[in-house]
Amino acid sequence: MTGMTSTPAAAGTRFGLAPARSAGPALLVACALIAALFFNGVFLQYLALAQIILLTAAAWLVLQSYAAGIAVPRGPLPFMLTLFVVWLAVSIAWSAAWYLSFLNLWWVGSIVLVFWMALLAPDAERWWRWLFGAVVGITSCLMVYALVQFLAWGEDAHATFLNRNSFAALLNLVSLPLAAALLAPPDKLDARRWLQTGGRWAGWAFVLTAMLIVALTKSRGAILSLVLGLTLLCVVVGRAHGWRRVAVLLGVFGAALIAANLQWHGIVLERLAGLDNPANAGATRFVIWKPAWDLLLQHPLRGIGLGTFWLAFPPFRSVGDTSAGFYVHNDYLQLWIETGLPGLLLWLGVLAAATQQFVRLLRAQVEPRDRVLATGAFGGLLAVGVHSLFTFNLYLLPIDLVAGVMLARVQALAVRSGMTKTFEWTPARRMTRRGFRTLVILIAAIPILHFASLTAGLRAVDQARADLDAGHLVMADRALNRAEILAPALDTTWYVHARMLVQSMRLLARAGKTEQRRTLYDLALEKLARAEALNPLRPQIYKERGDLYAENADLAGSDAVALAESQYREALKHDPRYLPARSALARLLAEHGRAKEAGSVLVRGLDYWQPYSRKIVHYIKQTAQTLSAAGDMKTRSEILRRYGGWLSYAGRPASSNGSAGEPTKNHAPTGHER
Repeated sequence: MTGMTSTPAAAGTRFGLAPARSAGPALLVACALIAALFFNGVFLQYLALAQIILLTAAAWLVLQSYAAGIAVPRGPLPFMLTLFVVWLAVSIAWSAAWYLSFLNLWWVGSIVLVFWMALLAPDAERWWRWLFGAVVGITSCLMVYALVQFLAWGEDAHATFLNRNSFAALLNLVSLPLAAALLAPPDKLDARRWLQTGGRWAGWAFVLTAMLIVALTKSRGAILSLVLGLTLLCVVVGRAHGWRRVAVLLGVFGAALIAANLQWHGIVLERLAGLDNPANAGATRFVIWKPAWDLLLQHPLRGIGLGTFWLAFPPFRSVGDTSAGFYVHNDYLQLWIETGLPGLLLWLGVLAAATQQFVRLLRAQVEPRDRVLATGAFGGLLAVGVHSLFTFNLYLLPIDLVAGVMLARVQALAVRSGMTKTFEWTPARRMTRRGFRTLVILIAAIPILHFASLTAGLRAVDQARADLDAGHLVMADRALNRAEILAPALDTTWYVHARMLVQSMRLLARAGKTEQRRTLYDLALEKLARAEALNPLRPQIYKERGDLYAENADLAGSDAVALAESQYREALKHDPRYLPARSALARLLAEHGRAKEAGSVLVRGLDYWQPYSRKIVHYIKQTAQTLSAAGDMKTRSEILRRYGGWLSYAGRPASSNGSAGEPTKNHAPTGHER
């Protein structure tokens, strides 16, 4: 290894690489971004697809480096990012749901993977141009979709994201670097007709539309984060190239803000003015943060496990919390809760290293264009980082992918300016081409095959659920047997299989086949034990075991009722809002002469906020019937008074998402299942 100051781009030119070789891997990363847009923590298949594409692109890049060599950048930013992802991997060791943490490692760690891919590309500058152009194109399609949602359908402008705040964060992350590119003085490579004429108009149209949609979201955090990034960009551009350029950008932002405010009849500026009362403006966040802090105090040093917050949080949640309960709505607090104090400090170290690199770029004697471009990339990161104080940007795969590219952009500009040294590693000096190719393919193939197997397993689980709903138990059993082979670490597979066995035992009970029921009973207990070992925090496991005991008292023994009750209460201990366990416990109590206690269990469930759905309507009806049987007509009347409107609305289609973005039944693959 030898010290060198050349950039990866220069290295690619020196070794005679074809510029077009950067296009393929860059476009693959863009395809991974498209897959990530459909994930959002819900459909794990899209996370698997995105990772398969990313790993393929990474292997492609590494294979290109055999003869050309790899220019590895030095500096605190690459070091801190690598150390951060290493700690995420180490923290899996004490996670209660290790496989969920493993998946979240790939999820959150994608920011580091893309960072290194962008830096190690044979021609990093052309890689950036291809990839950023693709990102702008993809985001343009999302903006068109969001405008259709808002203008034609009367919905929030959220595109494929679960909420408008997340989409606004992506727009801030992409629009600020593009605005910087439009404001920066062109170099020889950029002095092309398309950039000087139609391309520039299209670029400004993108920036205007992006800022308009951010303002239309009415998100105070997103708008103020955009203002912060814009302020930084305006100061740097104004000082270096005059304030006339800044006036254009400020005019675009002002037009977007005024248009959005007019569309909302003054609500946008009214919400921004409400920030003079922080206690009122942040009330919905404080409801989450206070109990989240109580959870943090359980394990402040090592954390509870990456990606497990939503499983551990329900016992701590406030009764009036109207969020979906999956995120803290503060990335820094959630990272601390899940990965401990070292995880938080390492992430803050990443942000500090990026800031230091950017400040050095501002102070150094670099090309004026590079200074502006770095400001755009850092401004987008700054906007997302500040916005993350109030939302969950770090836990969104599309934002992680783009943020990784922006971090690499800041680092690459420092390398190109000669501020940061690199060292060269040439595989051709160490091994044969065939050996190198075999090694790279094998390393990439292991996780690729894992994600492919996981995807097939998830498909089998989905098929089994459909078969269960249709009453095709034999077909469901076959699908679940495949799923257990393809995705054995998913606890969902095992407890769904136990559910299928419970349904089968009902049919056997009607036929009087006790011996066969005994076999399935023992098998169901084994499945549930396996699921609990994989994820002891999931309430569904205990509810299914309670059903097994309650419906098979002759097999469970004289303590069947007590066993079933203890399992239902264990489920409620893990999640007091889990209504299926409350319903099952109430039925069990009512059947054994404890109607008054059953009614109390059901009424307590209504103390917790719930979105409107068919399930809650059935729950309310059960509560009213149980209270009537217990003779508590006063409480029954109060329940009917409070929820009479919901009961009369029950004949209409119910929203599966609710007012707080509750997930649908398809959340099971990631564990986000209620």
